[in-house]
This record gives sequence, C-alpha cells and structure tokens, in this order.
Amino acid sequence: MAVSTELGPFRPGIGKPPPYLAGREEERSLFRRYFDALRRGESVPAAILLCGPRGNGKTALLRW
Repeated sequence: MAVSTELGPFRPGIGKPPPYLAGREEERSLFRRYFDALRRGESVPAAILLCGPRGNGKTALLRW
C-alpha cells in the first residue's frame, strides 16, 4: 500500500525554501553571527549540527 504525504505535516521539497521560513529566528541569528565571524577571518566558538526528521527544513535552513 502506498502512503500518501498529501495530508502529512511535512511535505518535503528537496531543499527548496518555503515561502516563509517560520520559527527559525534564533537559528538564523546564530548562523548569521557565525558566518559573519568566519568572513572576517575569526574563529567561531562551536560547531553547528543540524539533525531532525526528513522534511523538517534542515536543507532549506542551510540554503537560506
């Protein structure tokens, strides 16, 4: 039996950003600070690990 994702809470889009990346303000702020520091040649205090279920927006967040 095929399982339909039509009614599921996650509709994977293969890394395509959603029209609005809701609820990621804290993560976006952290990424922005770390990437700005790296562009200035500074080191950052920690590594970033993104993990979560398929369709959760990990790739979309990175592409942002």
